[in-house]
Amino acid sequence: MTVPQAQNASSEAADTICATLAMFLERNRSVLPLVLLLCSRCFCTTAVFVFAPGQIVAGTDRLASDLSPAGTLTNQQFSTKIVLLNKRFIVACIGLEKSHSGSILVYDFPEWINRVEVQMTPTTSALQLAAIVEKESSHTLTETVPIEKMMKDGRLKHSKELDSLLVQYIIAAFDNGLPTIIQVYYKFDWAGKHLIGPTQEVEIPDDKGTNIGVYTSGRTCGISNITDPSTYGYKSMTILAPTAFKKMIALHATLPDEGIQAARAMIDTEANAEPTYVGKGSTIILLPVTGDGTVTEYDKQKTRLKKEAAAEAARCSQLGR
Repeated sequence: MTVPQAQNASSEAADTICATLAMFLERNRSVLPLVLLLCSRCFCTTAVFVFAPGQIVAGTDRLASDLSPAGTLTNQQFSTKIVLLNKRFIVACIGLEKSHSGSILVYDFPEWINRVEVQMTPTTSALQLAAIVEKESSHTLTETVPIEKMMKDGRLKHSKELDSLLVQYIIAAFDNGLPTIIQVYYKFDWAGKHLIGPTQEVEIPDDKGTNIGVYTSGRTCGISNITDPSTYGYKSMTILAPTAFKKMIALHATLPDEGIQAARAMIDTEANAEPTYVGKGSTIILLPVTGDGTVTEYDKQKTRLKKEAAAEAARCSQLGR
């Protein structure tokens, strides 16, 4: 499959759980080290994971989406959508980040994830953490925020934003020294008024031993074709993270600071491409293979490509209609 074919496939697969850019990953044949998985574009979030043998750098933007009492998604202000648990696990939330019942906030990801963290032990593995996330999210989406009941009684309505995926939890950690990324997600069955999930998928490691790459989820219109020198995404990355981007293109591992630069640059590039859905700077987590992880908040970087960014925003807006 050629790169243009892969990009077209990604657009056509927006209603599926994950579309793959074949230049970086072809599951049934040879696997190159750099992985870029482009997931459904229905969420008001961009998440980026830059992983290498020495560290995982993960980040999200800080513009949250809220499930209102009327069952529609609305944009909020600053919000935390990625956290560090026990100083050695990263968990990001894509999709349903908040929910109100009347004026009462009944689900808020940063508060909810505390219930997961208290069940962890010093020996908890990434797969065991994923199981805890499955258990807690299943309870929440059945009892606290009864999604199926809301679908059936009409409080939760089918829309572009709520077409396929409700929520995706992405877990990243080092297990036995290997970068590990696992997703747990819930998907709508609108025909049957049913919520499918939790479904767990291990993205990294794969059967080819991939340990250098980039995993993205959520809104990716502006960064889905960053390997093409003619695109806004490519030009933006060469300005915001030149050294890190060269290594990514060359399939070389990034250093910690370079990984941070790359994650910030990808999030800010996407924020310029889809400003209605992505923005407010970024939350970046650096997790070394040994030692404790750290969390840092960053303001959005200014772009020097204002005309190109405006054109890209217009293109992405048109694609999203």
